[in-house]
Amino acid sequence: MRKTVRAAIVGGLIVCSPPSAAAYDATAIVTAEAKRQGVPVDFALRMARIESGVRCNNHSRISTASGPLQITAPTARSLGFGGNIRKASCATQVRYGMMHLAICYRGAHGNRALAQRCHQRGVSVLYGRTKRGTYHRGGYGILGKPVFRR
Repeated sequence: MRKTVRAAIVGGLIVCSPPSAAAYDATAIVTAEAKRQGVPVDFALRMARIESGVRCNNHSRISTASGPLQITAPTARSLGFGGNIRKASCATQVRYGMMHLAICYRGAHGNRALAQRCHQRGVSVLYGRTKRGTYHRGGYGILGKPVFRR
């Protein structure tokens, strides 16, 4: 993980400060929630790094996605969240993001590449359908078999 170190020159000496505590808190929250949801910790942390750099205050400029796992408001609502996901605490954003990642991981039967696509594009990827309802190449059904063959 890349850590940012802040430095300043004070009286001719270089004074360094460690990375912010928020980065460590988000990593700890993601780790704990991954264990609770049954998702491999290394995979969950990798997804959080890809999605947001494991930052709690990361919000998408083009959608409603927010938090370390970039959960969108409609997805959070479909998982039972009733409020505004952008204003929720980091732990709440991770909880609902990890719920979605766990659904994808179990639906992909441990196939991490498929689980990653599912988390980024939606659960419809597991069924070999795009959001418009058409089949796409490389789609796998819930049993792991190709949905269509040419």
